[in-house]
Amino acid sequence: MLWTKNGESRLEVPEINSSLSLNVDLKRATKLKSNTKPKRVFQGQTPGVSNGFEIDEDLSLRLLKADARAGEVIHPFLGGRDLLKALAVKRRIIDVPFGEAGAAWACVPQVMRHLEETVLPKRQEAASTEQERNDVALRRNSRARVNWHYRNFLQQWWRLSYRREEMLEALQGSDRFIAITRTSSELRGPVFTFLDSAVHLGDSGVAFAFDDDYSFGILQASPHVAWFRERCTTLETRLTYTSGNVFDTFPWPQGPSESAVLEVAEAAAAIIQHRAEALGNGVTLAAQYDVLRRPGRSHLRTLHERLDNAVMAAYGFDPEVDLLAQLLSLNLQIAEKEAGKEEVTPPGPPPGVACRVSDWKLPPTIL
Repeated sequence: MLWTKNGESRLEVPEINSSLSLNVDLKRATKLKSNTKPKRVFQGQTPGVSNGFEIDEDLSLRLLKADARAGEVIHPFLGGRDLLKALAVKRRIIDVPFGEAGAAWACVPQVMRHLEETVLPKRQEAASTEQERNDVALRRNSRARVNWHYRNFLQQWWRLSYRREEMLEALQGSDRFIAITRTSSELRGPVFTFLDSAVHLGDSGVAFAFDDDYSFGILQASPHVAWFRERCTTLETRLTYTSGNVFDTFPWPQGPSESAVLEVAEAAAAIIQHRAEALGNGVTLAAQYDVLRRPGRSHLRTLHERLDNAVMAAYGFDPEVDLLAQLLSLNLQIAEKEAGKEEVTPPGPPPGVACRVSDWKLPPTIL
């Protein structure tokens, strides 16, 4: 048995070596109710027909002039790659919320004509191909399981394939949210950033419904990154963030002191400020974090070390004991408390603590 946090936490393990390190099987981790309800992590929007729904600034301006209400359905749009590689939000997305055709045509007729020309033919073609494929499968086996995705998309061809209404609702009421690329480089790892809430995130990104620096700090620091690396799915050598495998099981600090919370928030805000200045000078996030892949003195590295130390202190973790073992122990303890209907500390800023120190966010206009 391994005891951590000065004897407060325990983790039963088959073997511990002389350095108090062990191979931790994170498959034992369980999903935490406090992490899943309410839902806070979302995959971005899926257009389905990219070259119809995604438009450039010139076409956006023309449609905005043609339809008085086009501003209600045309939004700044950012994909996961753009989070790391771009200095500007140049793309726009047409996101028509109406589920009934009459309402859509009445609101934005010129936008609908554009979608009728660019999206409808592709939706019709995809639905027809799906019908033919399913007909063949059903002739071979009348009980065959078939999908009707494209037929369903055709019923509301003017809408994105997956609007992620739940995400849009969760992001309302705040001016920014946290985002990362859904698939990260194995060498660079996940890089979190704040986006203006006016920006719609594409499905190659992941949105976190937090606007405070404490939550940003917990997500960007080494405990969460280590958990992500161990729990994520992989695509070739790239790491894919999924809420079910990573966030839903990740234990947040339990009952941290106000001073510890503020130290995390201030350390996170220092990173955000440093990165914002570099972005303003034309240095992308990818370029900034590629520096950390090489040895050498780096102010950004020093800022991350400060954040890691602050987060470890908020957890009360022992730096001499295996980090993943302590996280797994905490996960199991929280799950046990939840099963017993005991109070736990959920993700996000603790109530009553002013955790927002910075105001920076990638704006929906060119930097």
